Amino acid sequence: MKKDFNDSPVGYNICVVGAGGIGTLLLAYLSRLFINPYDEYGNTFLSMAIIDGDHYEEKNLARQFFAATSVGRNKAAAQIDKFMTMFPNSSAISGNNVYAVEEYITPENVENILPSPENLIIFSCVDNHACRYLLSKYTEKFKRNNVVLITGGNETYDGSVHIQGQYRGVPIGEPIEKRHPEITTDKTDDRSALSCQELYNMPSGDQLLVANAGAAYFMYAAFMAMLKNPTKVANVQDIFFDAAALECRVIRPKIVIGKKPDAAPANDVIPTQETVVA
Repeated sequence: MKKDFNDSPVGYNICVVGAGGIGTLLLAYLSRLFINPYDEYGNTFLSMAIIDGDHYEEKNLARQFFAATSVGRNKAAAQIDKFMTMFPNSSAISGNNVYAVEEYITPENVENILPSPENLIIFSCVDNHACRYLLSKYTEKFKRNNVVLITGGNETYDGSVHIQGQYRGVPIGEPIEKRHPEITTDKTDDRSALSCQELYNMPSGDQLLVANAGAAYFMYAAFMAMLKNPTKVANVQDIFFDAAALECRVIRPKIVIGKKPDAAPANDVIPTQETVVA
């Protein structure tokens, strides 16, 4: 059966933005890409950048995956050092293709701080809307280069994962701001604009480890499904999960037959939109 995309193996690059609650758990999955030069579908993992301007605090140990000896260190740098210890002989490590960027992403530096937009998969693990929106706009600008953005977020027990961009020439999803327009206006948690003292005084939030783990898992699952066949995730709009209720919903668009207006001819129907749970 002919596929909708060129299914020959490709090389791809990864960028993880945010190495906190979701990011550290997601990196536990992604680090397995260091073991072999090819993933299970024959594609080649080329490089990984981890971006975060924050530092680990002792209070983060309860729900973030890092060593206690890293308290006080930059999060991105600490994660890179961990990988160098775990996989010193991997091609990515030995080739210096895994690196940390110890900064927050801002509108001024976004196009310089992110890796080259070529077969790039961005994982947004940040905890603020301003950065999510910024990464979405970047992805839409460069998606013809096969840039994909997988965004994860969560509250205390529940959360969602969104996927957008283009992979192997297959358009995927739609910009996250179309599904969640609130991210375009809410800048109250934009950490890039805060001073060091303001960052220190910010609360940790009320997310629990189980919700962070849920977001990380579904981000990784969406990533692996896309590697296998991007057409399978092309129309996925959101993945919602609720750890307390043990529920997961995948939201896709579906055209259904709606009521025809009074002025329409008898045989005409007007398509409307609804979501389908799968």
